[in-house]
Order: sequence, then structure tokens, then C-alpha cells
Amino acid sequence: MSSPSGVIALVFIIGLLVRITYVIAFRESPFFDIPIVDAQWHDNWAKGWAEGTFSQSGRAFFRAPLYPFWLSLVYRVFGHDLMIVRIIQAVLGAGAAAALAGCGWRVAGRRGALWAGGIAAFYGPFVYFDAELLIPNLLIVLLAWALYFFLARPSRRSYLTGALFIGLAIIARPTALVVLPAVVVYLWKHLGDNAVLRKQLAVTVTLVALLPAMVVTAANVALENTFVFVASQGGVNFYAGNHAEATGRSVNIPEFANVQNSWADFVSASFAYPEQEMGRRVSSREAQNFWTRRAWNWIASDPAAALKLTVKKAYYLVNAYEMPNNRDLYLTRPFPLKLIQWKKPFFEFNWGLHLPHPVMGAVTGLRTRGTRRTTMLLAGWVVLYAAFLVPFFLSARFRLGLVPALILLATIALIKWRRLWTKGPVIAGLAALVLTNTGFLDARTENLGQEYAKRGQAAFQLGKLDQARRDFEAAVEISPNTNKYTFFLGELYLAEGNKDQAYTYFKQTLDLGATNHRILESIGRAFISMGKYPEAVVALERVVEQRPNDAARWRDLGRAAEMSGQADRAIEAYRRAVTLEPDNDAGYLGLGFAYQKKDEADLAINAWETGVKNAPRSYALQYNLALAYAQLERYELSRQMVDMALITKPNAEEALALRQWLDKEMSKNE
Repeated sequence: MSSPSGVIALVFIIGLLVRITYVIAFRESPFFDIPIVDAQWHDNWAKGWAEGTFSQSGRAFFRAPLYPFWLSLVYRVFGHDLMIVRIIQAVLGAGAAAALAGCGWRVAGRRGALWAGGIAAFYGPFVYFDAELLIPNLLIVLLAWALYFFLARPSRRSYLTGALFIGLAIIARPTALVVLPAVVVYLWKHLGDNAVLRKQLAVTVTLVALLPAMVVTAANVALENTFVFVASQGGVNFYAGNHAEATGRSVNIPEFANVQNSWADFVSASFAYPEQEMGRRVSSREAQNFWTRRAWNWIASDPAAALKLTVKKAYYLVNAYEMPNNRDLYLTRPFPLKLIQWKKPFFEFNWGLHLPHPVMGAVTGLRTRGTRRTTMLLAGWVVLYAAFLVPFFLSARFRLGLVPALILLATIALIKWRRLWTKGPVIAGLAALVLTNTGFLDARTENLGQEYAKRGQAAFQLGKLDQARRDFEAAVEISPNTNKYTFFLGELYLAEGNKDQAYTYFKQTLDLGATNHRILESIGRAFISMGKYPEAVVALERVVEQRPNDAARWRDLGRAAEMSGQADRAIEAYRRAVTLEPDNDAGYLGLGFAYQKKDEADLAINAWETGVKNAPRSYALQYNLALAYAQLERYELSRQMVDMALITKPNAEEALALRQWLDKEMSKNE
């Protein structure tokens, strides 16, 4: 093929076939229909926007909005069809590969286009993330096309179009902003000696690139009357990567220990802790500054540990292992990913080869006059993007923004392979090969138990109970002391009606020291439904210790304690419940019954009288108070109360029967 359009079209077709093949194979996974964590949040956010029900609750954007906004447009046109979303993303992903083929042509002609396009078409993480409801699909498309226009023949239109793509990438993931200096320097050198044109174009490109971010930032100011550049998530993400217990590869925040894999909980916790410390509602900017300041305080207090952690994160950045963030990239790996993405003990494909080649390409390209300027752009792009990632935490999808430039650097190496066999490129390439394929600093630490549990949860939600059981059992076998996994098995058996097995695993969850309040709440309610009241008390005591202002859980505890014969504890729990929610009748009902079990009828009546005053439309309180009066032969009061009950619920048979009985008893005394 002698024209770039033919190669670009070929790459697009091949890239699309690979991605569609993967989407069809992925259809069998429970994750296809059940997005999790970030993907679930994007899905819910997009549905809310499409249906007009999404609300920011008066706050600035927590996460950059472009991807969910784009997803909402797809939902508006096609409805909530995840297959259509993935097909569209496959087309976009193939388009990104085509754009990189075009870049390759501009770097090194036809062979450059074939190498760059071929790598992009078959690059495993690209294929994987093109089928996920996550930002990388859109981000890679925008960055690839930005490079395509920046590497075009010098023209204002091309450069401004490239700047616009960078700008859109910024409101998809704000880290894209850091490549702008490399672009400006490249254009400055590319425009020769015309100083006026240089300055004009540098300023114009910068403004166009910043324009989308300015629009989103203005929306944030309008929403919350505070300055938040694009999104406020950066503060808590920075803290996630910089504190005493940070792993450098995950959101391991001690303050969020009881936050489930739920974005709603994560966002809520991000504001709850600064608000708890400040004693008031905080703005998004204040929350962002709170977490940023906390991270810097730790860095200042222990610079040696901070430096050690930074080195570890830099190593994670270049390591070949694709670190999971939401899902493991290797566990569920249908065709064609089995062929184009895999790992062995001392070598991993793609990154294991993908990084050494760009390193050699950068060394060679900088030494060659014809590719020096382009290599400087690409190398600057990679260095700036990488330098910005390291202070946070690393995962497979976060480093994907490096890959378009790395592919083009690898293309330079593959085209100029005869020049690679000199001292500089060989040493750099071998060092990169060894460094990327080692497993130091726990770089290859897997949590397969967690991955099986996630897949089991998705299968459970779909009603695929056999698959869910296999996955949960695998998770428990791998990590027998993880209480979350035994809880999942208990939930599954309870759904199947096997209460004995459910009880066994719920009890094991408690014995393993479960602390997550959602798990403990579920176990407590399950034990109550099974009649296992002493065990329910144990679970619910842990809940109210964490959530002392949760009236519903105090009522549950009161119920469990009452039924297990712990009357005093039940009374204490119910009292706490009615203090927290004085207009909820359930607490008063339970309190009265608990007093009755202690033969303290007057205290029971007093509790119900208070309840009737605070919850005047409660039939249950009115009827039980009428019954209590009747048992003490206080017939007049009983009759008044049963009349109130019948006003609330006119056809209540038990109240009608009580009134009839009262009439007879009262007539005897006349």
C-alpha cells in the first residue's frame, strides 16, 4: 500500500475485528452485564444524565465528567444497552489504532504506519479497556488523535485541532494536562525562527487546550461557588498514594476501612472525614485541600518513608505486571486476550516488550537528525505523564495515557533496528527488559481471592448461583481468613433457602472479626430471621459501636436482645432508638414489649403513651396501648384508645373485636 489512507483503513479493520471478537467472547462473563466500582458509577451517572435524574447535590464534579457525559449521549440515542456501548467503543478503539497508524506514517512512512498501527490494534490492555465502561477508551482515542494532528504538516488548523483533542482529554482525565508543555515546546521548535508566529501559536494552542477545562471549572463555580479545576478527586487520590499505610498500587486509606467497593460510599467518605474534623459542611475545594494537606504533612513528617514509597511507585509504573484497579486483567481473559496478553514468571506480554522497545527507540531517535524533534515530543510526553502519575498510585489503566507515545517510540526502534546495535540503545534496552520483567517490591502481588469474589458477586446478582458458589468457594479456599468471602457464601446459601449453611458461614464471618457495618447489618438481620437472636446481638453490637446514631440498627439490636432474653439490653437499645428518632413508632413498640417481658406494665404503658404522642398515626401503638389498658381493667382509657385505632385503621378486625369486648365488660359494671 503506497498511500497512508490504505494502511490506516487496514489497521482500522483489523483493530475492529480483534475488539468485536473480544466483546463477543466477553459476553459470557457476568461482568458484561454487571459493571462494578468505577464502571458501575459511570453507568449510574450516565443513566441519571440521560434520564434527567442525576444531581450534583450542589457540589462541584468529584470526577472529570467527559466519559459519563459521552456515555449518557449513547444511552439517550440507543437506550441502556451495554452491548451497543461496547461495540461503539470497539469502533473508537479501532479508530485510535488507525490514528496511531497515521502517526507512524508521519514518523517513518509505510513501515512505520504498519508497525504503529499493528501494535495498537493488537495491544492487549487497549482491547481489554475498550470493552469496559471506563475512561481509558475515550482517553486513548483523544490522545491518539491529538498526536495525529500534532505530527501533521505544520498548519494552524492541525495544531489547534490537536490542542482541542488534548483539551477534551483533560476533562476525561485531568492528568492529560501535563503533556501540554511537551506539545508547546515541540511546536516552538517546529516553527523555525518566526518568533511572532511561535508566540501566537503557543498561546493559542494553550488556550484551546485549556478551553474545555475552563468550561467545566466554570460549571463547578456555578454549582458550588468555589474554584475546583475540573474535579475534586485529586486530593483524596494524592492522599491514597501518600500516607503511612499506602501501598502505592491501591486505594488503601485507613479512614475508609469500612467503605465497600462502592463509589457512592467512597465519595461520601471523602467529604465525611473533613466535615467531622471541621465540624461543618465543607466545600469540594476544602475537602480536596484537606486530603492534600494530610498527604503533605505525612511526607514532611517522614521524608525517608515518602522517598522509599516514591521509588516503589516508580518501579510499579515501569513493571510489566498489569496491576488491577477494578478487575484483574488476567483472570477473565477470553479469546483473543489469551493470545495477545499473558504473563509468565519472568516475562509479561505486552508491557514486557513494550517498554524496552520505546526506550531503545528514544535513545536512537534522539541521535538521528530526521527523528530528533519528534522523539523529543514523544519522550517529553512520556516523562511528563509518568512524573505526574508517580505521586499518586499506580495501576494498569492509569498508565495507559503513556502508551500512544510509547507505541510511536517503539516504532522508531523497529524501523531503525540496524542502528539499535550500538552501546547506548543496547544497554538501555536490556536494562528496561530486566527492570520491567522482575517482581521486586511486591510488584506482582495478586489478590485472586478478591477477584473470584468480585466475579461471584456479579454472577450472584445475575442469578447464576452455581457460578457464584464456585467463585465464592474459590475465594474462601485462597483466603480462608477473609471474613468478606465467608459472608458472600452465607448470603448465597440464604438466597437458596439453605439456612443451616448460611448460619455456618455467617457465624464464621463473625468469628473472623468482621467489622464492616454493612456486612454486620446483613448478618444481624439474617440471624433475626433465623431465630438466632444471641448471635444477632453480637453482630448488631458491633454495628452500633461504629454507627451510634443509626436508630434502625438500635431497633434491630433491641429486637434481638429482647428475643434472646436480654431485657435490660433491649430496653437500653430501644430507648436509644426513640431518642434518635422520636417520631418512629417501632422503637416505642419494642420498648413497651421489653418492659412487659419484665412485668413492668406501667412502664410499658408509659412508653406507648409517649409513642402515641410522637407518632399519632401509628395504629400498632394505639391498639397495643388499648390492649394494655384493658389488661389493667382501665376500660375507659382502653375504649378511647381503641376508637383512635379504628379511626386510623377502620376495618381492623382485632380492634373491632377489642371494642366489642370492652363494651360488654363496661356494660357489666353499669
